[in-house]
Amino acid sequence: MRFAERDVFLDNETDTAAIEKQLRLLFLIAEQRGLAIGIGHPYPETIEVLSAHREEILARFQVVPVSRVIEPPKDVDGVGEWVRFLQPNRVE
Repeated sequence: MRFAERDVFLDNETDTAAIEKQLRLLFLIAEQRGLAIGIGHPYPETIEVLSAHREEILARFQVVPVSRVIEPPKDVDGVGEWVRFLQPNRVE
């Protein structure tokens, strides 16, 4: 059975400063490893922080369902498509 574990729990503490700190940690892990899994609740504070950083998130990362990490896309071009799909966006 395939599985994945979270890297960061965004809103274990529900104040916006703590959530912001966790979001920055998620960014750092994604940049270092090429992917990261963050989880959270639909708390108003979590939604506020994610909404405030929406443009940054979409500019820097590809946001995909966790199922893409658990069941990566098939190797299409011999390079390993799954290795690239969660890498931070790069300007080429």
